[in-house]
Amino acid sequence: MSVLQAIWSAKTVSLVGGMFSVAVMLMTVLSGQGFAMVTEVHRGGEKAEDVKHIRIVYTGGISTPGMTDLLSTLDKINLTYTNAQGIDLYLNSGGGDMDSGYMGYNAIRGSRIPVTTVNAAMVGSAASLLFCAGQSRQAFAESWFILHPAAATVSGEMKPDAVNRLSVLLSHYNEVFSTVYRACSHLNDQEIKDMLSAEYLRKDWSAQQAQEAGFITDIVRQPAHADAVWFIQPDKK
Repeated sequence: MSVLQAIWSAKTVSLVGGMFSVAVMLMTVLSGQGFAMVTEVHRGGEKAEDVKHIRIVYTGGISTPGMTDLLSTLDKINLTYTNAQGIDLYLNSGGGDMDSGYMGYNAIRGSRIPVTTVNAAMVGSAASLLFCAGQSRQAFAESWFILHPAAATVSGEMKPDAVNRLSVLLSHYNEVFSTVYRACSHLNDQEIKDMLSAEYLRKDWSAQQAQEAGFITDIVRQPAHADAVWFIQPDKK
């Protein structure tokens, strides 16, 4: 069983060129699976009931520590900011663990406050599950997407029964992709099946191509206004 330890510190800093100070809270989570960092930024003295627009910036791999941070951040926001009108979740992730991605997908869909997902640079593989969970889905003009089959990294020898179990596992994860993509794109069943059958048939989409496929609803040029911001860096050491 891993040990979970939270270390908190708070300080006030001045934004360069800004007209107000911000309160910054850092939470470092130490577990058996590594370190993750969450940074919270908000205007000093601002009341929770006055916060209307919230931004979460997630940069890094999709992992158990990262999804734990994302879920706890979403829960805190939903419990604290009762008058919030929306959460913008900015993603820059090449993917990672499928189970963690599916957990994040359901957490985003279950948020009381509507979540808009935004491709801030690159969304690939398991990170596309999080992206698809948004009530609306946006992307910056030069961002890109990678949609491809589930994969497994294997070391050492494999016997026939292990190969069969691995095949079943990959089929399950491809079915997760298929179910999610049917709900958040205009791709038909055959297109999705082909895309998930081989790496050379994967989709490498620009924002424009993703919009044509119904994968995103809008292309944006700049971040939306936010009253409070969280930065989640699952790979931060």
